[in-house]
Amino acid sequence: MKILIVGIEGSSGWMKSDNDNTFAFVDAFGELEKSGDETKNWINKNCDVYENIYEANNLFNPDFVSVCVPNFVKNDPKIELFFIGEQIPLMISKLRLSDKKDFYALLNSADANDSEVYIGEFYRYIPCVETVKKIIESGEIGVPEQIRYECGLPESTIWEWEKNYKHLSAEDLAFHHFSVLHYLVDITPKSVFGESFTPIKGGGIGGTVSSALIVTKKGCHISHNIDWHNTIRKTDHLGYIYIDGTEGGVSIEHGRVYTMKWGSTKTEIPVIEVNETSAPEKVLSGKLNEIWTVQDFKPIIDCIYSIIGEA
Repeated sequence: MKILIVGIEGSSGWMKSDNDNTFAFVDAFGELEKSGDETKNWINKNCDVYENIYEANNLFNPDFVSVCVPNFVKNDPKIELFFIGEQIPLMISKLRLSDKKDFYALLNSADANDSEVYIGEFYRYIPCVETVKKIIESGEIGVPEQIRYECGLPESTIWEWEKNYKHLSAEDLAFHHFSVLHYLVDITPKSVFGESFTPIKGGGIGGTVSSALIVTKKGCHISHNIDWHNTIRKTDHLGYIYIDGTEGGVSIEHGRVYTMKWGSTKTEIPVIEVNETSAPEKVLSGKLNEIWTVQDFKPIIDCIYSIIGEA
């Protein structure tokens, strides 16, 4: 397969390729000079390097394109729209869009051109998440009725890339969190009430706190809360997830999984071993069916932009 990589962030998964694939690279976001030696050496050794996407498309003629937008960029989706129009299968490593209209431009173009467009979101591949997925599917806790999702990150350092976000918690962490929830229970929303704001107490950047109440079309009630830079409560970046069902509950706390049948005691259970591979590795192994499409991702985007007032 001929794979064109546009941008560096998230590209480490491609370095695990065997010799059955050929690569090309376009430094669309000006990252190459500042990247590490391992990345530079791999690109110089394994990739044909082109000045722009149009030259790469004409001369390399890719079978698959990966767009890896760095965290310091708000993405104008013209690159993605070009390849969608060319009907070349495309994976967007992470959506870093400016507004909801940009997402729907991608979605509508993919539908109109009958193009394959994938989103390389990865949090749902974590072993503890996969463990909870199996528990829910087994029917052990019954039908999920209520979920409480909490994440607190008392980080004092504000990184420069964070300043590109008006709604940091809702657009960045919630992007990952909602993908986990959608994988576990289907968060296609019936209604969303939410807000993203900057608390005065910590003097943080825009949108360091977000809260949401979501009622899904299947009737599950979800509360989701993030404090970033303005809290003494500390979780990991995945956060704590508590799922209450008709027969019992299951939770994730610091990567550990606990279950409880109603009327019994809370018990930690072993986390199952899974191959926590990145989206590029799944592409290389021919597992595109395990990567979400832009259509699959629509409920996640709808929830996020409802929180920040762009419903």
